[in-house]
Amino acid sequence: MRLATGGLALCLLASGCVYSRVTLPPLPEVTAPLEERQAAFQTLSIISIDSTKWFDEARPNVTLKTDLDEVVLGDTTRVEDPRDLLPAVLPESPTARLIAAYDQDVHETTIIKVVVAGSGAVTFAASVALTIAGASAAQQRLPDAAALTTFGVLLSVPAIVALFFGALLPITPPSSARVSAFHRYNDDLAQRLGLR
Repeated sequence: MRLATGGLALCLLASGCVYSRVTLPPLPEVTAPLEERQAAFQTLSIISIDSTKWFDEARPNVTLKTDLDEVVLGDTTRVEDPRDLLPAVLPESPTARLIAAYDQDVHETTIIKVVVAGSGAVTFAASVALTIAGASAAQQRLPDAAALTTFGVLLSVPAIVALFFGALLPITPPSSARVSAFHRYNDDLAQRLGLR
């Protein structure tokens, strides 16, 4: 059982694409002086978007794909996860709805990852137990020892495949809601601060 738990933990730790998280400073109320709200907008609005572009090797002027890596706020805070921007927008805003959709995507991807990696870890633990039981039965010269050992060894193959795919699945999915939330954020921040 410890082997299965260790395998699951290893898969979850080995998974990449976990965004770093930040905390935004508190926003002034809509009733605050205009200058204070404008200063907050300058500090918390997105001023640049950093992305990675993937090009076709044969045709370098053709962009195959663009990955949005992070956005930079006016105070130079780098934001990778749109959920960090949620306190700066109204709960019913389009940005908040997009962030909720992204959060749902992350939740579903995490469940899939845990199920795949967990089933691989449990299956691998069962294959080890069967192999050990087969080896023990062979020492006692029991008739089904070879079958137990063979089944245990064969069972390890799908277990390793499941562990491998579980480790490869990203925790943070490629979600269009993430990109859309970043693109919509400045308008909703201005609305939250009563600037629109």
